Amino acid sequence: MLTLLLKLKLKIDIDKFSDLTSKSQFSIHNSQFTINNYSSFCEKTKICIAKSKFSNVDLK
Repeated sequence: MLTLLLKLKLKIDIDKFSDLTSKSQFSIHNSQFTINNYSSFCEKTKICIAKSKFSNVDLK
């Protein structure tokens, strides 16, 4: 249930932005969960967060 709630919150936060911006990155990085290596992945690829599925995310 916790994982489901975290993924739902992630989706809601992302939906506030139409594309990848410094503001949306700030929102994700300050959320109440941890995505391993997410910051590095985001900075290196610059892909749209909204298009990522996070099917294999390891929430701790």
